[in-house]
Amino acid sequence: MKAAPLFTDKMPAARMALAGADGPLGAEPLLPLGITSVSKQLVPMAPVPATCGFTGFPSPAQDYTQKHVSLDTYLNINENTTWFFQADGNSMTDVGINDGDMLIVDSTATPALGDICICIAEGEYVAKIVDMVKGRPALVSANKAFKPIFVEEVTVFGVVTGRVSKFKR
Repeated sequence: MKAAPLFTDKMPAARMALAGADGPLGAEPLLPLGITSVSKQLVPMAPVPATCGFTGFPSPAQDYTQKHVSLDTYLNINENTTWFFQADGNSMTDVGINDGDMLIVDSTATPALGDICICIAEGEYVAKIVDMVKGRPALVSANKAFKPIFVEEVTVFGVVTGRVSKFKR
């Protein structure tokens, strides 16, 4: 008997259903927040890096810092394949994903074991680490208070490639 694949390729239809007839904004508020336009505006960079610890002396490389940065380029945002999901809950806090964070998801990236992915589990979109636990495929939280969800097959919507957090809400 052939084992069912861990990852399925049913997502193009699911992405189309999410997008609806009017495009990504037709989706329900708790579903992925689609991108309707990608800003190509460059944001000015500070002339010096923000050091997170005292290093003793300034770096000679400070003279060669970028003058501007495009967040689209830095975050690898493609308006046709990138989706934003808003994190809900605290099951992924040990990897820095907190309640309310915006997750940047590439729907064309190939998932691999250990990746943080948006998966469909029991009809719900969940952000979990796709992994093997005791030789069985599982969706794993990054918070020890949550047990792994063992699955025979999982539909992966996309791979989380980044997140955006606010310090003040």
